[in-house]
Amino acid sequence: MSAAAASGRRGIVVTMAVVAVQTGVLGALSAATGSASLFAEAMHALADLGVQAFLLVGVVRAGRPPDDAHPLGYGQEAFYWSLFAAIGIFVGGGGAALREGVTAWGSGEAGQSYLLGYVVLAVIALMDAYTTFEAVRALRAQGAARGRSAGSSSPRPATRPCGRCSSTTSPASSAR
Repeated sequence: MSAAAASGRRGIVVTMAVVAVQTGVLGALSAATGSASLFAEAMHALADLGVQAFLLVGVVRAGRPPDDAHPLGYGQEAFYWSLFAAIGIFVGGGGAALREGVTAWGSGEAGQSYLLGYVVLAVIALMDAYTTFEAVRALRAQGAARGRSAGSSSPRPATRPCGRCSSTTSPASSAR
């Protein structure tokens, strides 16, 4: 396995671990407080855990070497599993949040203490920032392994023909 593939797999595993902790904490707090929003967030985190599982399956299966049945390899399989991940996040998380929102709206219960909810959401935001940092680090490692930066897909020449004459222009002057 290449270093780039290992960093991508590591990023998914780190995200899965963080999301599993978030799911447990949100589930416990929603049970303790009876908060519909915390329950919806817990269900969304559970759906996100399933998404990460699909992405991990895609990365593992796409990394297999070519064989007689697939002479070009299995790289395209990552897109197939990413599709399931996208469907899972919308159906699983969105459906649970919608159901819980409608239920809470119809009950007419007033909220009690929002401080605990705000603290939990702040901690979860920090945890999500960490997983984003890990994902960017994995992206940069994959780009470096391919000789590219995370900011561009191909090297850009310093000058290029403008098309109207034989002179050349810089990218900055032709963007106006």
